[in-house]
Amino acid sequence: MPININWNVIKALFLNTLKKEMRSKTLIFFLCITICLIFVVNSGVDLVIKSFEEENLINLKSQKASFFYWFISLWSTILAMIFGVDTIKSDLESGITPLLLAQPIKRWWYLLTRIIGSSAMVFSYYLLSFLMAWIIFFVSDGATNVNWSLIGALLGTCLVIVAVITISAFFTLFMGKLVAFVLSFILIGIINLGNTTFSSIAFSDHFRDLGIAKILGLITYYFFPRIGLWSSLSSSLINGSQPDFNYAIELAHYSVTIFILFFLIAIFFQKREM
Repeated sequence: MPININWNVIKALFLNTLKKEMRSKTLIFFLCITICLIFVVNSGVDLVIKSFEEENLINLKSQKASFFYWFISLWSTILAMIFGVDTIKSDLESGITPLLLAQPIKRWWYLLTRIIGSSAMVFSYYLLSFLMAWIIFFVSDGATNVNWSLIGALLGTCLVIVAVITISAFFTLFMGKLVAFVLSFILIGIINLGNTTFSSIAFSDHFRDLGIAKILGLITYYFFPRIGLWSSLSSSLINGSQPDFNYAIELAHYSVTIFILFFLIAIFFQKREM
């Protein structure tokens, strides 16, 4: 049976998502803070370098860029949680969801478009911040840590952003924005901790000496997108190193877990009275 997709409605909803997030001013606020931090970090480190130029204690120039790229990734994750708890919940709270669903569009297409639109906004912030930092550090130092692995790093960050927004959107189906944000923050922290722990030990040791904490870590490691591993991969690629990463297995795991998570969102959203 063919699937009829009204691309004009989906395009309009996608553009509406972008406009809605822009009106919130959150992205602009984050971007202003980021720009200020770029200049503060660049000027501050250059001042320290001049003070210890003869002693040559550490290579602060390379550390400067690494620190800021790490900060952008952290800031993008927080921004993804903010957008994630708002992307669907704001429509429900304002009462416009029934009007949007009155259009010739399936509920799951509505969900998917909202999530993709919010992800595009957060990724645009990340990309713009990254480019601004690259230009400023290049003008200041004449060289940066940017290399041909950048595309892989950007794709890894994009996967992290989509996963974080999807997880945050899931919580908002059952609770308010503040509680959803806090729970998303806690869960993502647990996921990152579990990723770091279980990726560093052999598979045969994953199920030994099971306790409550280890069981919780295993659940997040196997049943949720591995946000921590993709973040670490992006950071390593940006800094020019090649980590031991099984792309085929991790991409398959990410695809399955993000699909299941979105499927659950679609089921619970389908059961809601509008």
